[in-house]
Amino acid sequence: MAQPRKLVRPRSNNRIYQQETSHAAVGGDEHDNDSKSKSTSNSNSNSNSTHQHHIKSGNLDVDDKKGKKHEFFFSKHEDKVDRWLEILFRAMRNRQLQRKVLLLAIGIFLFLQIRITIIRYRRRHPIRRVMYADPDLTLEQQQQAAAAIASSSSSFSLSSWLRGSTAATKEEEKLKLKRQNTKPDVCFVTSSYAKDNSNMDNLVRVTNGSPYLRFYIFTNLQDSQWNTPGWEKIITNFTYRRKITHSRYGKFLGWKYPQLQECRAVVYMDSCIRPTQRQSIWRKLASKLESNEVGLMQNLNPKNRSGIFGEFLAIQKSQKDMTTNIVNSLRWMVNQPDFDENIPIYWNEQFAYSPKSKIYQRLSQDFWDRYSKEEDSWRDQPLWAFMMHRHNVTPMSWPEEEVLWGRSRVDYGHNAHEYYSENDVLADWIYAPETEPPIASVLGMEKDASTEGFF
Repeated sequence: MAQPRKLVRPRSNNRIYQQETSHAAVGGDEHDNDSKSKSTSNSNSNSNSTHQHHIKSGNLDVDDKKGKKHEFFFSKHEDKVDRWLEILFRAMRNRQLQRKVLLLAIGIFLFLQIRITIIRYRRRHPIRRVMYADPDLTLEQQQQAAAAIASSSSSFSLSSWLRGSTAATKEEEKLKLKRQNTKPDVCFVTSSYAKDNSNMDNLVRVTNGSPYLRFYIFTNLQDSQWNTPGWEKIITNFTYRRKITHSRYGKFLGWKYPQLQECRAVVYMDSCIRPTQRQSIWRKLASKLESNEVGLMQNLNPKNRSGIFGEFLAIQKSQKDMTTNIVNSLRWMVNQPDFDENIPIYWNEQFAYSPKSKIYQRLSQDFWDRYSKEEDSWRDQPLWAFMMHRHNVTPMSWPEEEVLWGRSRVDYGHNAHEYYSENDVLADWIYAPETEPPIASVLGMEKDASTEGFF
């Protein structure tokens, strides 16, 4: 009985033909030879007739040419492919090699997963510098100058060292020369004090290529201890007991420094905030502050707390200060003849002032004379609101139609550093939960209808 036919791929060409294997009769081979000779003669006659047809028509079939080329390519490299497949199958039978390949695949998979996670994280929290370019230049020149300044901040470049004078150095020299001949319109100021840079705020990375803007930071750390790209340091060495008192000096009395006296306007901001890059807005605000009698621009606290008592109650609930300090502040304020518990509370996260304003200078100096005694709360908003009420100062509001500030997500912002005071906290910042704030009892007040909302 004849076995079923099998499909066989010969090595000589790429065609599939049928081969019949039979063990029944001897005449089967002769029958196969006859059928092969017939099929060969038929194929030859068909090919000859087709070839004659193309010759007669005088036009060869292009598709037939391409097919023959592909057949020639596969038939030429089929031996190599089969050889490599055979080597691969033999290698995969080796268990030691299998383990190595498996470990390699796992390593590649983990590497790709970590890489994808990092890319997603950077897209959500981009680490980039805020570029403040020279508005007198074209857009292309601004980009070139910013790239040159950013590259010059790197520690070492072999190509730059070989070339000697680089484009980055030239751009920096041009910028320094223009800054020397240009008075700044706006000086942005922030402050941060700590024992080392691990406890410092994470500053906004700045590429300052504008001669009309300056960025200053008040700190106690040298350049070797803390790198602040784009910021010019004003290093101080005060003798105040509280670290937070050090940081408040530059916040309110920065106008006493000659660097800030050159500016038309000084803008204080917390380090977690970055100002808009639209320099025309800041230059307009500087003109407004110069022409204003008070020379102060500040908004009310958006949380709309209920006067002095509401502010201190929020401070205690959020554990931003000790109850003893809060009580000392309230005792002093209540005993003042001009005390008013319903005064507005202003937002000290950012404000702007004219460094030449006599009204602001008297206001800030009066504030500092009390704050620097370090007898009261180290939170500055309640005392600042009290002093503004005492001096009868009403500041201008920030323009609502403009977006001036942007808050960064994770790369910038407060680093949860702690402030220590020898007499106040004894280096221990564990607050005991209290069921009721003891402000009223310490002040000797009794709860009634007028104090129900405050205590």
